Amino acid sequence: MVIAAVGIAWLLALRPLSFGDVVLVLVVALLVWWVTELLQRRPGEQADETTDAAAHTAASVDVAS
Repeated sequence: MVIAAVGIAWLLALRPLSFGDVVLVLVVALLVWWVTELLQRRPGEQADETTDAAAHTAASVDVAS
């Protein structure tokens, strides 16, 4: 929603519009959406990281003992 709102505001700021302006805004919006999807964490990944961190902490305690 935010990406679309920023894209629309950008188009309004570029008036009068040419075909190239519209294509540029669409391409940039799609690239931003794609990058945010790549950077998004999935719910299952977060649980795995906490389990890995707990295992690492436990291993560190075993080594110190």
